[in-house]
Parts: sequence; structure tokens; C-alpha cells
Amino acid sequence: MVWGIEAKKDSSGVDQAYALKPFGKVKQFKQALEDHTKYATEPIVDGVLHRVVFVNDDEAGDKDL
Repeated sequence: MVWGIEAKKDSSGVDQAYALKPFGKVKQFKQALEDHTKYATEPIVDGVLHRVVFVNDDEAGDKDL
């Protein structure tokens, strides 16, 4: 799953990636995902990884793609 992407329906009604939609506080968002992942499925799904990709590789800006 990718966060920070704007999707729009094309002429045939299919959602497609349209543009980057960066958002802030991604470190906190990633931590919340990690905290909730273990409770999101039954049974637990092992091996779920969360990664952050920063705009222009600028981690100090704390905005991700």
C-alpha cells in the first residue's frame, strides 16, 4: 500500500495514480502503522514492513511521498 499518492478515475472509471500528495508528520504516521499492524488482521500477518520515502530525500522536511 502506498500513502501520499492522489488517485483519480480515468475515462473508463478506473482509479489511477495521478499525482504525488506529500503529507507531514510521517514519522508519527509510520509509528502508528507499526503499532496497529499487529491488530489489523486475524490471524496476524508476519513480515509486514513500513517504509518512508521522503520528498527529495529530505528527512528533515518530514514530508513523504
